[in-house]
Amino acid sequence: MTDFLQSLSKIKGRWMVGGSGIDVVPAEIRTSLSGLDQPELALLAIAAQADQVAFRAAPAGALAPFPSLPKLDLPPLPDACRVLFRRFFTLHKLSDAQKTQLLHFMALRGFTTHPADYMPDRFDDLPACYAPWDSWNERDPELAADTLNEQTWDDFLPAERGHALAALRLKAPEEALRLVEAKAENLPAEQRLKCVAALAAGLSKSDSTYLEKLYHKDRSSKVQALAGALLARLGGILDETENAAELADFHELAKKGLINRKTIVKVRKLKTGAQQARRTELFETVSLPGFAAALGLTAETLVSSWNFGNDRADYEFNCQVARTGSEAAIRVLTERIVSEVSARAGLLQPLLDRLTAADRWRHLPEILRQATNSLDGVLFCAEGNFGRLDGETLIAAPAVKMLLKSVKSEANDDGKSVDATGRQHMLFQLGLIADQRAAQNLIQLFLEAGKSRTDASLLMLQFNAALTPGDPL
Repeated sequence: MTDFLQSLSKIKGRWMVGGSGIDVVPAEIRTSLSGLDQPELALLAIAAQADQVAFRAAPAGALAPFPSLPKLDLPPLPDACRVLFRRFFTLHKLSDAQKTQLLHFMALRGFTTHPADYMPDRFDDLPACYAPWDSWNERDPELAADTLNEQTWDDFLPAERGHALAALRLKAPEEALRLVEAKAENLPAEQRLKCVAALAAGLSKSDSTYLEKLYHKDRSSKVQALAGALLARLGGILDETENAAELADFHELAKKGLINRKTIVKVRKLKTGAQQARRTELFETVSLPGFAAALGLTAETLVSSWNFGNDRADYEFNCQVARTGSEAAIRVLTERIVSEVSARAGLLQPLLDRLTAADRWRHLPEILRQATNSLDGVLFCAEGNFGRLDGETLIAAPAVKMLLKSVKSEANDDGKSVDATGRQHMLFQLGLIADQRAAQNLIQLFLEAGKSRTDASLLMLQFNAALTPGDPL
């Protein structure tokens, strides 16, 4: 065996300089190869077999079987839809956010991706049904647990624990609070942050004592900031008087209206980029109640009196309300954006995590009506309700009418240059929000407008149209 290994090294040396390996093989092998039509090719096969099998290194220790990939609660896509899914992934360069949206759409239809078609890299923002795949190769099957409590806490992997804790918080908020109090302190900062974030659901005065402890004493500044934000939602007083006063100085109170004079909060015109940066920093650290108190207003009055018109300040204010505002403040601001301001995605997006899927669904028709050349705001509001909008509502939407008109114009102008990327993005969004029948009807409308059935931009709609709802979680 040692002689053959040495010969194999000589053979590879000959091949590396472009020579023949036949001349340096042992005599018995040369004799066996001499009668073949392609002896060099046969020698290559022998060398490869020897490398892969005969001289493969022995394991350093005992081998353990690799754990099987866990079965998810939802079934993988049907075979016919898997073909569409693979073609879609091959032809489209989806962003991470789009991949996440696609998996949420599939889960709402009752299906998951087949691991051979796509295995997610991250699981934090995916539907709960994917949690068993997170770090599955590190799992000890004998330690698997169904119920999260103090005894089984360490048996759950971080992603599974997060989903289980969120579910427990909705079902038994006091029990979830006691569990976080008992276990979160020993977790790394990022995991502790996620555990504390779970308390945002069903937030109540009974959480105040624990949140105050974190706000003043936690070793992570991120956890302190989150605890402070949750306290502010409950009306708690934070240590921010000086910063709140500075933020208030960037704004002024004014009167609006000739007859019914109304107090409004206006943004002062800033002179330098440094002032803008400082205002942004203050919006990120000062709470809504603190900002309102510095202006001499209540938080509810501030939200009702905010004067929209400065895109950057509007967005920063909305983020502040989303982070530290009460449920009442969230409702008032959302109603104002929907009714008074065009439904720009940048204004709505910060508030969505504070709204239930039912609230977003209630506002969706008005948001869709206001969307004229983009579906971004509609998509944000449709989160949690993907694949549910009917065709009549969609076809009547200005943005969809504009898209159909654009397709017809391109067909009539024999390939006139258009924003193909923007159109493909909107068609992807339509495929996410339409119900199955609506997707089928929209495909037909785009074909009549001049699209080819093989056009890759229609793939999301085609995938939607082919995926009959199963049994979602």
